[in-house]
Amino acid sequence: MPALNMQTCPHRSLVLRPVKTAPQAQRLANQSAAHTCPARHSLRGPAPQAAGIEQQETSAEQEALGKRLENGNNGQASDLATAVDAVALGSEAGQDYSSLQSCLRNGEFQKADDITRQKLIELAGPGAVKRGWVYFTEVKFIPSADMLTIDSLWRASSKDLFGFSVQREIWRQQSQYWTRFFKQINWVMGEANYYRKWPQDFEYNLDARKGHLPLTNALRGTQLLKAILEHPAFEKRPSSSSSNGSSSSNGTPDWLK
Repeated sequence: MPALNMQTCPHRSLVLRPVKTAPQAQRLANQSAAHTCPARHSLRGPAPQAAGIEQQETSAEQEALGKRLENGNNGQASDLATAVDAVALGSEAGQDYSSLQSCLRNGEFQKADDITRQKLIELAGPGAVKRGWVYFTEVKFIPSADMLTIDSLWRASSKDLFGFSVQREIWRQQSQYWTRFFKQINWVMGEANYYRKWPQDFEYNLDARKGHLPLTNALRGTQLLKAILEHPAFEKRPSSSSSNGSSSSNGTPDWLK
């Protein structure tokens, strides 16, 4: 007979309750363990393995996507390099544009921008070379052949994304309104249209806004940029929208023929 535990109750003088002995408690514990839901055990063991498989599949998909993007980028870079090499490096001023061609072929747009700026200074004459910058009245003395060579290299290297003639087209589309033009090519920022700091705030890649490069200092006013965009060399230059980067089977843009 099980032992009895006697506890006092306010409604009854005496309540008798059985107390489980140690052997009974052990048997109940064993029975509880025997009836534990097997699903709980089955969900714990394989979980890390399943997670590992999912991670492997995700990594494989990302790797495949990366290879596709890499192949696509390599193909695009090859096409652009072919187009850049197809540009005739003509010059009426005896200038050598091979360094500019090399930088643009390799996608080194910041270096190419520096070279372009230096070439314009040299083309503008001894006065510009001495002071280190071009005065707007000197732009008209720059030969058309040289302006076209510089512009053609920029357009070929970017599939008509960059170039003076591309900027001219955008400027005219904005009714030659400078603030709208600068916003369109992303040379200013914020609601107040502050000029970006040179050179760190500008973009030197093919993700930049159309017309973003090459750069021309407009802090002293827009006369220099206006003179460049109105240069006679660009009067008959086809627009980027009409050419649309089209090319022949050998990779040469149609507008370079």
